[in-house]
Amino acid sequence: MFVAHSLWDVKNNQEYMSVQCDRGLTGFDWISWKAGNFVTTNGSGSVVERNVSQNEPLRTVRFVSGKTSVTKATFFPGKSRSFAFSCLDGRVGIYNMEKHVVEFMNVSCAFCYSCSL
Repeated sequence: MFVAHSLWDVKNNQEYMSVQCDRGLTGFDWISWKAGNFVTTNGSGSVVERNVSQNEPLRTVRFVSGKTSVTKATFFPGKSRSFAFSCLDGRVGIYNMEKHVVEFMNVSCAFCYSCSL
């Protein structure tokens, strides 16, 4: 079952775009250095980059480690190309979108990722 989420244009009081996910969204943040781009999380272990003018995702960063589920992704203020993420198991980390690397994890573990461009 897919869940639809809407990006709403409050000025014109109408739906701007709809995003369909296999789960409900657990996180949303704008990417300040890319006009119209934002990321979403849905607790599945992925962070999805989207653009308001496109229906399909631009990129999906999949985090895989046991039962880890990424629930939030928040960009640092300013021009930072990194976002902080949190997981259901209590771990937090920092991921660099330009370098495609995890820069920090709060525990040592067999944490790996793959980035689908």
